Formats: sequence, C-alpha cells, structure tokens
Amino acid sequence: MRSFCLAGLLAVSALTFTTAAHAADCQLSVTPPTIPDGKTVDKDAMAKAQAEVKSFVAAGQEYLSCLEIDVKKGGRGADKYNEASSMIEKVAGQYNAALKDFKARAL
Repeated sequence: MRSFCLAGLLAVSALTFTTAAHAADCQLSVTPPTIPDGKTVDKDAMAKAQAEVKSFVAAGQEYLSCLEIDVKKGGRGADKYNEASSMIEKVAGQYNAALKDFKARAL
C-alpha cells in the first residue's frame, strides 16, 4: 500500500511539474504589428500590413493552443489566454478598419 501511495504522489508531482513546464513554454513569438492609417497608406504598405497581421494572428493562434492545453491540464493560463485572445481580436479589428478606409479611397 505504501509503494502505491508513493507512486501516486510521484505521478501527481510529475504532472504538476510537466504542467508548469508546459505553461512556461507558451510564448507569443511576435509583437502586434503597427496598423497603418487606411486613409493615407499606399498599396504596398497595406499589403505589408496584411502579411504582418496574418503572421501575428497565426502566431497568436499557436500561442492560444498552447495555453488551452495548459488550462486543460489544470494550469493557470486562462487569464493569459483571455488577454491574448483580446489582443488578437483588437489587432484584426484595427486592420479591418484600416482596410475599409483604404478600399473607400479606391472607389
């Protein structure tokens, strides 16, 4: 019975260590891009912004997936998940607003 309890304690300790290590591995690898003013930006700069936003969103999705795994394992990544999700939505929204302004100029 004693060896069973020790084995259970070691398993819980290993799981806790793995979860903590996994949370530490979750890193957002890029910073939010600067969104140009759609009312004044040229086509090349708008295309560059689009590529940067796509890259940021893709990296953000990977980060969110990592945090989701951490949360499912009992980690404390929920606040980071919500913060990152809000930031990604904000950047995408800013880009979409700039794109709308850019397209309005072209008409």
